[in-house]
Amino acid sequence: MIAPIVEQIHGELGDKVKILKMDIDENPSTPMSLGIMSIPTVIIFKDGKPAERTVGYRPNMKGDLMAKLEALISPAV
Repeated sequence: MIAPIVEQIHGELGDKVKILKMDIDENPSTPMSLGIMSIPTVIIFKDGKPAERTVGYRPNMKGDLMAKLEALISPAV
């Protein structure tokens, strides 16, 4: 359900973000190490560390994710 949203965001932000998807069935230790308890879970990393986390689907998911990403991308004023 969220794959099209994530692809739209990548299309809009381009090289400013790097999008990765993971098959948790093929990589069972990674979700455990990141504390993922349910899917879908979107984790936004900054400088290699988790900065934001969204669990589950909601109607305004694209707007929420864009706001979080733009806040992390924008230089501090």
